[in-house]
Amino acid sequence: MDTPTSGISPLRQRMIDDMRMRQFSPKTQSAFIRAVRHFTKYLGRAPDGASVEELRNYQLHLVDAGTSPILLNAAISGLKFFFDIKKVDIRLFQALLGHRRLDATVIYTVR
Repeated sequence: MDTPTSGISPLRQRMIDDMRMRQFSPKTQSAFIRAVRHFTKYLGRAPDGASVEELRNYQLHLVDAGTSPILLNAAISGLKFFFDIKKVDIRLFQALLGHRRLDATVIYTVR
């Protein structure tokens, strides 16, 4: 693992390192970091404590702002990855995917 760059939070560095381990393309890495950065700006605070309702409201904000389905999917994918590396409650993934029942949520990861 590279030494963290000054000015980057440990959580962001973890995200970058995990994307490198999974050999994500540079464009995917940039898109995922951008998705988390925009969500952070929307929240006005660090995203790691975001609630299900905040994620839902952010998705609605993107739709209301006219975000294309492709960019919306990219934002959701980036946020799913971020919350996956944080090992957050499965309910956040359910909210991102629009699932109400736990048995409807299947998450595949590459290890």
